[in-house]
Amino acid sequence: LSLAAGVEKDTDKGLALMRASAKQGLSKARSTLGAVLLLGQAGVEKDIESGISLIRTATAQEEPKAQYMLAQLYLAGRFGIDKDEDKGFKLMQHAADNGVPNAQERLAHAYFAGKFGVEKDIVKSYVWIVIAETNGDERSKQAKEFLKKRLTPEQLAKAEAMVKEMTEKNPRLLK
Repeated sequence: LSLAAGVEKDTDKGLALMRASAKQGLSKARSTLGAVLLLGQAGVEKDIESGISLIRTATAQEEPKAQYMLAQLYLAGRFGIDKDEDKGFKLMQHAADNGVPNAQERLAHAYFAGKFGVEKDIVKSYVWIVIAETNGDERSKQAKEFLKKRLTPEQLAKAEAMVKEMTEKNPRLLK
């Protein structure tokens, strides 16, 4: 649905291509179309059931953005999905581990506040906010400075070492 250089916008054609790609099993198309249907975007009538079904299918295909969307639904208990912080956090962790900046930023906040069943841990919070910022999450820049001011020099060194170790072990953390 987004514009490419030199291509005229055609929402109907874009949706038709997205539907065809989703039908062929492409997880990113399923994830995107699921969000469009769930929220009633791009002039499409809301279809919550079909939207959630597509997002669940894309999540089962290990599509990170779908994992993030489904995680948010579980964490908030929205659109007929029962609130389940354990499932939501696990999906959020998978999405973060696979380079979704919004998921990484949400993990940072979870560790900072001790939400979703995790203990407060400012070092882990800083680690995830640095990774999210590296991936282009704009909100993370300000949060990084906020957290950095609250870390001791030892905590900061530990966090920086953790970022290095985590990104070396799992290159998918970074886009």
